[in-house]
Amino acid sequence: MKFNYLTDDNEKCLAPFFSEVMIAVALYGIFIIAALLVICWPQKSFFSYIHTGTVPILFFLTFAVTLIINAYINLRCGRGEMNKKINFYNEVSEKETDFLTYGLIEFLLHTSFMILPHLPLLLLAASVSGISAVNVIKAVSVIFTASLFCRMFAFVIYIFEGRASWVGYLLVRAFFILFLFGTLPFFRRINPFQILYEINSGLIGIDNRYHQSYFLYLAAVSSAVFFIAVVTQIKIKRHIIKERLT
Repeated sequence: MKFNYLTDDNEKCLAPFFSEVMIAVALYGIFIIAALLVICWPQKSFFSYIHTGTVPILFFLTFAVTLIINAYINLRCGRGEMNKKINFYNEVSEKETDFLTYGLIEFLLHTSFMILPHLPLLLLAASVSGISAVNVIKAVSVIFTASLFCRMFAFVIYIFEGRASWVGYLLVRAFFILFLFGTLPFFRRINPFQILYEINSGLIGIDNRYHQSYFLYLAAVSSAVFFIAVVTQIKIKRHIIKERLT
């Protein structure tokens, strides 16, 4: 099977890995995070924060903005908005092949690759804030799962509504706002920003309640991703069978 999304940027690819658009978007994201680090850099040493019983907020701000950037880009990738060559009415590779052995692998790889350029800046923010390696891994996993969830949701909407649908366009953005911000007042324990804030504050790993909230978030988002993957697989399989019979 040819994995077109690795090197190709034709109209069959939702979001080619190394297209000019994706490279430009990645560079813009790095620039935003770097500027944030410069603007929000702590004005006193880490030991001064320890003496006053506080922690620098740089870690939370950096990871939260990185999450917003990656989640939104993945949302657009999932709906095919990052490939300007896509014809609204033509089928893309992800709809013509088995999703679990093609599309899902693409989503997992691309979501990971998009986070990698930010890692040096994320690690710098974590070191300044005194965050442990274990908690850094947890924070990165929050960014990854949230971004993957947005991508999966946008893709399943794309399958049912198409790229030209304004309903689909508005629906995926409403989901983005509800997932990242709407869950704060009502479902705080599964909100990614809340988890990042708890990691920054040192609550996760000290208080078992906060430790459980991280795993609750992972379980909720992973279950949602799995459900969407199953629905997508069924929909694409039916589409492939229908195409073969016609």
